[in-house]
Amino acid sequence: MVAMEQVTNAMLPGWVQWILLLFASVGVIGAGFSYIGKLVQKATKPIMDLTVKLDNLAKRGETRDCRVDDLEDAIKQSKEYNKEICRLVLAIANHEIDGNSVDALKKQRDKMNEFLTDK
Repeated sequence: MVAMEQVTNAMLPGWVQWILLLFASVGVIGAGFSYIGKLVQKATKPIMDLTVKLDNLAKRGETRDCRVDDLEDAIKQSKEYNKEICRLVLAIANHEIDGNSVDALKKQRDKMNEFLTDK
């Protein structure tokens, strides 16, 4: 059995040593950048998480703003309906009190019809 000799720097030509040194230094520098990248990623992760949470909260806030606007519109419309119904009831009450005042009822009916067709 032949014993294998260990290859030393003295046995390699100079240009091979330079290539090996270059590859080794590139590997060390790459590992260093990788480590630095991981450190930066760990340092910025809480900030990124907060940014994502803030974006989600902003979206939820916009959704709620739309819902509130819709509810305000519905309340406004309900108030308008209530006003028209109250006017109609008042006209009917006046008709009952005054007698056969049909003109006021016709007028209020026309207003109610116009109001309902506009909606």
